[in-house]
Amino acid sequence: MTGFGSAESTHEGWTLKAECRSVNHRGLDVKVWAPRDWNWVEPFVQETVRATLFRGRIEVRVDVSAAPGESTGRINFDKFASVAAELRRAAQEAELAPPTAADVLGFAEVVDGTREVALPVELGPFKATIRAALEELAASRQQEGERLAVTMEELVSEVDRRVIGINAAAAEVADEYRMRLEQRVREALARFDVGELDERAILHEVALYADRSDVSEELQRAASHVEKLREVFAAPAVGAVGKQVDFYLQELIREANTTGSKSGSLAITDHVIAMKTAIEQMREQAANIE
Repeated sequence: MTGFGSAESTHEGWTLKAECRSVNHRGLDVKVWAPRDWNWVEPFVQETVRATLFRGRIEVRVDVSAAPGESTGRINFDKFASVAAELRRAAQEAELAPPTAADVLGFAEVVDGTREVALPVELGPFKATIRAALEELAASRQQEGERLAVTMEELVSEVDRRVIGINAAAAEVADEYRMRLEQRVREALARFDVGELDERAILHEVALYADRSDVSEELQRAASHVEKLREVFAAPAVGAVGKQVDFYLQELIREANTTGSKSGSLAITDHVIAMKTAIEQMREQAANIE
């Protein structure tokens, strides 16, 4: 599920910026980028993310900058002259232009009094900043989830309509088969001028066909899976909901395939194709569900 969150804070001379992004992923994959000296960030982010999120590729970038050091503004002329001489010598050997004063001042050792900012001792405010960015990310994902729920409900309703349509069409399959069979037998008898129509044989063949093409059990299970999906979408999100959705969709596609293979009815085939299309669309969207 996609989302974005960010936060920023300043403490003990340091400014921390945290940005969090997530994209679709079947599992949970957390990547963290942080300055080398801030080695506490990655385990903290990993622990915090895994306590609240279950799916998605989560990328967290932490940028840290120190406040500018204070300077006395005094130039150490001995060091300045030494650095300038070295730079002039290097320029001559490389056949480059002579160095400027700005080039020499770029070396920190020629300026006295620069203050280094120590690494912070108290990490609580920085952890709070990262948590705030992750909370904003979660809220963003929640908004997308609400929009996704509307789409999923429409697709579930489409599957439900197709199950009902197959049920109605299946009730007429045996009668249609009997009519076609009787017509073919009558035509054959008339062509060869032999025998009479054996109603008992016709009924026996129709009964066998009806048994082979019976999809009532598949439709009952499909209807049950549809109901379970609606319960999952209606209930408060607890745990890995996306995995539950994956399971019921897998079962639905199995019932649709079996139904299509059992029946030779064009009406049922049309319903099965539409049903499988809706299920596949849900499976694509299920990758976005937590």
